[in-house]
Amino acid sequence: MIIIHLGLPKTGSTSLQKLFSEVNSSQSIYSSLAYLGESNIKLSKESRLIYFLIYRLVNDNDVDFDMLSKNLLPTFNYYLDNILRETKKPLFISQEALSSTWRVDREKIIDRLEICFGRFNRKYILVQREPNKLIKSLYKMRVRDHSTKLPFHLWKLRHYFTKHKLNEFKNFQNYQNYIMNNIDNSKASLEILNFENVFKKPYTDLRRFIDILEMEAP
Repeated sequence: MIIIHLGLPKTGSTSLQKLFSEVNSSQSIYSSLAYLGESNIKLSKESRLIYFLIYRLVNDNDVDFDMLSKNLLPTFNYYLDNILRETKKPLFISQEALSSTWRVDREKIIDRLEICFGRFNRKYILVQREPNKLIKSLYKMRVRDHSTKLPFHLWKLRHYFTKHKLNEFKNFQNYQNYIMNNIDNSKASLEILNFENVFKKPYTDLRRFIDILEMEAP
């Protein structure tokens, strides 16, 4: 089983990555993890390849990605087979850029994920957040990293937060429907978690996350 955590951005992805990577060694999932967040652990050759593919998947234009998928997928599938066979654990991939809208349309990213992981049983995880709070959190992040300091920064920020981009964040249901309608339901499924229920007591969706990863609760 491959578990692909898509984000959304500003729904606690980094906190979840740290939580699931910093449990004690007896519960650690690093042996079966292609980890794309903060980490002091050196990635294996297999995980570096997955890291590289995910980076290309969210950045490449169509021509480059087509060439990449044709030439790299056999090796990629070979490494995935080895990881799943040797660890006998779910493979956890977590990267909020997979649901970002800044470079490649997130619907296209779903199509690319289906191409890359189509041979394997897989679950997609999305953490949703109330749109106005999500957008406010994005803006605060830009203020914290000094992206509003100069007039040019404000122009750039306005470009990022166009009406089209904001509508993409607001129309979560459309994104959810696209995933449901465009994944291979014989091998893939989608789990929707709620930001508030992940990070606030009684942590019902955090427990669901742990169950999906087939981990013991820390």
